[in-house]
Amino acid sequence: MQSLMDPKQKMEYIVNLSKDYENVRQLHSKKKGATFISIDDARKNKLDLEFKPKKPKFVGRRVFKNIDLNLIKEYIDWSPFFQTWDLHGKYPDILTDKVVGKSALICLKKHKKC
Repeated sequence: MQSLMDPKQKMEYIVNLSKDYENVRQLHSKKKGATFISIDDARKNKLDLEFKPKKPKFVGRRVFKNIDLNLIKEYIDWSPFFQTWDLHGKYPDILTDKVVGKSALICLKKHKKC
């Protein structure tokens, strides 16, 4: 910035800056970009997929009656339950967490009593 204050240095600075910019322009103009094909050639070369989705066996809501929930309790992800109580972490790692592990364990034990 000080070179811009002195009239003699100002001219030198401007000349050098112009040379630098000209050099950058030259380098940029010599760059080779990606080669593109025409849109017609691209359309001729399109990916041809034959996708035929299968009709689902059942559409709607399925109700399971008289199922013991103890069969699936090991597969439940309790992470959203803990997030509701502002105890953020992934289950079961949250139970051994240094910060929220104790609270998460208490919360889970209280819930499982119900």
